[in-house]
Amino acid sequence: MCLDATQHISRIIVHPKNPDVVYVAAQGALYSSSKERGLYKSTDGGRTWRNVLYVDEKTGAAELSMDATNSRILYAAMW
Repeated sequence: MCLDATQHISRIIVHPKNPDVVYVAAQGALYSSSKERGLYKSTDGGRTWRNVLYVDEKTGAAELSMDATNSRILYAAMW
C-alpha cells in the first residue's frame, strides 16, 4: 500500500533508533469524505504502510508527536 490516496500529509515522524519505522499523520481529501485518513505506520522504511488509527471518513490526523523520553508513546490530534 502506498500513501498516494491520502492527498494531504500533516506530519512525518521517523523513529529515532530505527529508521525503518516511520509514522505519517494523514489528513486525506480536504473537502470530501475519504477513507485514506488517520495515522499510518511503516516498518520497512516506507515501502508498505498500515493504517493504525482511523476514526471515520471525515476525520484526519492533523498533528502527530512522539514523546521525547519514550518512543513507544505517540500523541495524535484528529480533526
